[in-house]
Amino acid sequence: MRRVLISFGVGWFGLWMSFASVAFAQPASRPLGNENRRFFPEQLRKIQAQFVSLLNQTRAEEERAILRGLLWLTNYMKGKDAFEWVFCEYLFIVKTVHHFRRNKPLGKTLQALGTLIAKRIEKKLPLLYEKSHSEKWLFLNALPLLLRYGASQQRLLHFYKTHFPSSVAPPRTMSYAAARRAKNMEVLGDYLIESSFLHGLHQRYPRLVVRLPPDRFLHYVKQLRGLPFPYQYAKNKDHYSSQNYFLTHVIAALTLYGEEPLVLSPLTQKIWRYWEREWSTLRNKVGDFDLLAEVLFCYKLYGRGHTSKVKDGLRYLLKKQNPDGSWGSPKDLAGSHYRVIHPTWTALTALAAPNASRPIPSTRPVR
Repeated sequence: MRRVLISFGVGWFGLWMSFASVAFAQPASRPLGNENRRFFPEQLRKIQAQFVSLLNQTRAEEERAILRGLLWLTNYMKGKDAFEWVFCEYLFIVKTVHHFRRNKPLGKTLQALGTLIAKRIEKKLPLLYEKSHSEKWLFLNALPLLLRYGASQQRLLHFYKTHFPSSVAPPRTMSYAAARRAKNMEVLGDYLIESSFLHGLHQRYPRLVVRLPPDRFLHYVKQLRGLPFPYQYAKNKDHYSSQNYFLTHVIAALTLYGEEPLVLSPLTQKIWRYWEREWSTLRNKVGDFDLLAEVLFCYKLYGRGHTSKVKDGLRYLLKKQNPDGSWGSPKDLAGSHYRVIHPTWTALTALAAPNASRPIPSTRPVR
């Protein structure tokens, strides 16, 4: 049974989602059962053939890297074990790249892939989710993705109503207010990312015939005003890393992971100024590929994808792609399924995101 919340870090991007995550000690590779042979192999082969065709038609280095990454990802996720652990993350990766390529030839292929993944999830819902409060919130994170890719709304809502216990909030060991006082960036990030998915569900599907938990996303964002970024790399490397992952979560959540323009506000301007000061450390000292890719993604959301530092960072991502199309170190690729796919997830997102127009001025002080 899976135990991963989507999140943009090794901890978001884990996320989405949400997206804290529970540690995973399952093997990264396991003999494949019959399940993956039953699940639409012909459709998947056609999708992969379209990736190959597009790969043969393009000379653009970044686009070729994206296509090679998608081919690796679809091959890795064919397995029953990998799918059951990180199916939601898989669909989120496809959704993100699809959004950025929706008006290009690749967009049609990714639409088909997203629909295929959603169909596979829909057929296995009782096996993928336990009857618990925490699993209920994992399902809510996945719900907007499943609806987007054509899963039956009636079936999904019936499953939600009958499978899970009633609850209005996920189980927590620390309140949001306490996490803010303690400057616990990991817990703050978990709250923010999880609530951002519920916020998106409320916004995109306001007429769902089901009782959803309250939308507290904007309340959580408002509470971030005045939050210091106290951790320094030289004094506490782990807290420094968590702090920067958290800031990527903030920017990603405020833009619905690149689907909405970034709004300039005191908070987003403060994050930008902080990253400008810390860029050399993030690029040259930290040595965290996933974190660098997430920050590069956020720089593009700020409309700074044309700058020399971002171009240099993207060249670095391209250079680090493995021969099989994946990203990640040998240690990553020998880890949990989440750990295996996470570097590829962050690289695909950073490379696929277009350089946004400059952020728009804020008309909503809450952000």
